[in-house]
Amino acid sequence: MKNPKPNPEIEAIKSSICKELGYLPGDKIPNSRVSIALGKIDATATLIYAKTLNRKARFAKPGECQYTMELEKQKKEKTEPINPHNGLLSTRQAAQILDIKLDNLQQHRRTGKIEAQKIGNRMFFKPEEVERFKIQRAIDKL
Repeated sequence: MKNPKPNPEIEAIKSSICKELGYLPGDKIPNSRVSIALGKIDATATLIYAKTLNRKARFAKPGECQYTMELEKQKKEKTEPINPHNGLLSTRQAAQILDIKLDNLQQHRRTGKIEAQKIGNRMFFKPEEVERFKIQRAIDKL
């Protein structure tokens, strides 16, 4: 990713703020008090410039940066659980297919209207069983 060209108006605002506070632009030692202050000066100069353009501007909240949000989205996509129970549907997936709430699906399972398999602590449904139950519900509504 290329760095954008510096805006001369923002650079002028930054240099005036640095002169007022007594900082030199070359004082950037990573993670130092001065470096942090120069970062704040940079952000403040950008805000001042944005206000001269009559644009709404504010400091970003933690986790609100577009780059950070994209990284989080990529992490979620990578960490989606792979269903180790090939061909079986989780309770949530079955409820979505049937377009009913989880509690209603559990109630139907308890009353024996739909069969499920328990693997570990979780219940899984065969796709054929979910389809059969869906058709049965449609017939019952008629």
